[in-house]
Amino acid sequence: MNKVRLIPVLSAFLPLLAGACPERVPAGLKPTVVGEGVRVDSMNLSILMVEGAEPAAAVLDRVERTWREEGFDVKRNRAGSWNIVSALGERCLATLQLADSGKAKGFFAVNPLKPVAVRAPLAPPGARVLSSVSSREDDGRRGTIAALVSSQPVEALRAFYMRRLQDDNWSSVRADAAPRSGRENAMVVSAQRGRERIEVVLWRDMETHIVVNQAESL
Repeated sequence: MNKVRLIPVLSAFLPLLAGACPERVPAGLKPTVVGEGVRVDSMNLSILMVEGAEPAAAVLDRVERTWREEGFDVKRNRAGSWNIVSALGERCLATLQLADSGKAKGFFAVNPLKPVAVRAPLAPPGARVLSSVSSREDDGRRGTIAALVSSQPVEALRAFYMRRLQDDNWSSVRADAAPRSGRENAMVVSAQRGRERIEVVLWRDMETHIVVNQAESL
């Protein structure tokens, strides 16, 4: 199976808003949930793995024709071994990408266009959020990974996270050097709270970079 790569095609469609929302799984494809409520920056994604008995090219041709007939703005393109058809409506962008081999197999993703605030767990005052990805597993476990930058030095941010985690009743709060990170003076602050675990990686490069990874274990 080809490595998952959801193709970012939203920007090419922004001037072309059309009908309501092409959010139905195309006919002839059997869906399996990969991710529901996955949040990437300001986008909420719904991702399904899909497969069908027909050749991929036949499915894509039919889906492209159907979406055009329904009044959506449609684009067809290719990226590596993926053949892609995308349709933009007033409320969402839908993308069907199928592997270039035999029977149809790939991914169907729907991105609602309603903006969502970008948040990061335990963001220090004045820090700028660069990106935030949140997801929920089928068993209910949640996870978030966020990237931020701050003008504060590493030591000040280490102290902030140590204090904040202790105040929020996290246990086993500790800070360690991260020599294997490949970045000089990198620091990792980690803690545990029930099933939740958090790791904060800090390093200095012009500004202080922060990566926060918070997840629930089994």
